[in-house]
Amino acid sequence: MPRALTYCTNVHPAETWPEVERVLSQDVTAVAAAVGTSDPFPVGLRLSARACQQLEGAETRGRLAHCLEANGLEAFTVNGFPYGDFSRAPVKAGVYEPSWAEASRASYTLALAQQLADILPARHGYGSVSTVPLGFRLSPAARRVAEEHLVEVAVELARREDTGGRRIVVALEPEPMCELGNTRNLVSWFRDGLWSGRAIEAVSRRTGHSVSWVSDAARRHLGACFDVCHAAVEFEDPVSALHEIEGAGVFVAKVQLSSALALRPEPATLEALRAFADDVFLHQVVTRDPEGSTAHFLDLGEALADDGARRAAAWRVHFHVPVFASSLGVLSTTQPELERVLGAMHRSACEHFEIETYSWRMLEARYRGASLAADIARELSWVRRRWFADVATTGRGPGSSAG
Repeated sequence: MPRALTYCTNVHPAETWPEVERVLSQDVTAVAAAVGTSDPFPVGLRLSARACQQLEGAETRGRLAHCLEANGLEAFTVNGFPYGDFSRAPVKAGVYEPSWAEASRASYTLALAQQLADILPARHGYGSVSTVPLGFRLSPAARRVAEEHLVEVAVELARREDTGGRRIVVALEPEPMCELGNTRNLVSWFRDGLWSGRAIEAVSRRTGHSVSWVSDAARRHLGACFDVCHAAVEFEDPVSALHEIEGAGVFVAKVQLSSALALRPEPATLEALRAFADDVFLHQVVTRDPEGSTAHFLDLGEALADDGARRAAAWRVHFHVPVFASSLGVLSTTQPELERVLGAMHRSACEHFEIETYSWRMLEARYRGASLAADIARELSWVRRRWFADVATTGRGPGSSAG
């Protein structure tokens, strides 16, 4: 199966189907032109719940496939993390709503899965839908409901595949301070939570399917989306983290290629960091002291105001910065971690790779190029050059689907 590289369209504001259609026909084609590919250009879709619902109407059914084909595009993955508005209002912790404890998250994800199955190119072995890491600070009861909703979705996806549909994998994406905040949380949850049998047994009783059939469905249709920025913020070794996930038997359906801010808390770096404290997105901060202990802060402003954080040895900030940037002024980035991941990908079974720098409009002008299309094309080019350099002897690079 081909390995495919794309970028996520959550960087382009679009909450309705007409807006998504405009993004695909104008913004994405501008990126494709800047890249200069003659192949169908791969795009990482982002469809809000509103846009997805509009596409299910009688007058709009099939419009997504037509739009992609008309503009020389194709899609193999969808970002199903942000359910609602991701561009016009303060998003902050609202990006995790609804959680998997709410039925609306399951319905939305199944709708996205159907849209993707309808447009997935035949040569791809599966389609991926990335999603929230269960939710944000769920109660034990809500967590149990979330697990059952996920298993129910897996059962429905298995049913669709068994009746001639495509394999779609729902990929949970760990993010700092969420229910699944890091690799350790993710692996433990799959091994000791989801696969331990309680949710699987409950869904088996409700559906009439055997426990083994439901378990197989959960393992085939639920997996992980590994965001390199998120792992770096947690001070994880990203290559070891990927090996840990795959070694536990969890399928890594998608890797999001992204980079975070890194710094030593000194007067100059802390002052420069204030420019990144926007009112739209949540920017979690993890600090580490000289002994290796870490502390977590929900947002950048909270960390900047904390005296203890100022005495830490190192900071990592959840702010998706350009992947080609090793530094932004006096601030460093976690680009070295990303380069290590790219060098190790030939040993992974993952086929989907997506650049997710959604915060371009939050960056100061001095860090941006002449146009967003040119900046995204530069990111794609940077990844391809390093990927091909690292896997030249394996013959397992991103191939013609790299954009």
